[in-house]
Amino acid sequence: MSISIFQTNKPRDGFKPASLNDMLRNVKSFDFGARINTEDLEEAFRLSNSINSNWTENEEVTVTPEGRVVIVERGGLRSTMVGDVFAVDGDFFFVDMFGFKKLEAES
Repeated sequence: MSISIFQTNKPRDGFKPASLNDMLRNVKSFDFGARINTEDLEEAFRLSNSINSNWTENEEVTVTPEGRVVIVERGGLRSTMVGDVFAVDGDFFFVDMFGFKKLEAES
């Protein structure tokens, strides 16, 4: 199982999806950057941050084709930050100031 990372491409706008529907309505605000071979959100956060080396070089990380485009066009994939979204097993989690907030579908 792996976690997919969707990085907000407008971090200074402060967009914070209130729901899964809100994220999907604003899907162009995110880049599908990578998959990380773990099911643990905290582990995915750790592995998607550059600490001693570029996080995309971690053996658990697979950069997506879209992520490769971001690397070429913007000089690299940045570390995970507030505003990014992790997807695991059909559930989506917003990276919040402290921990993660599950994005629920609106009814």
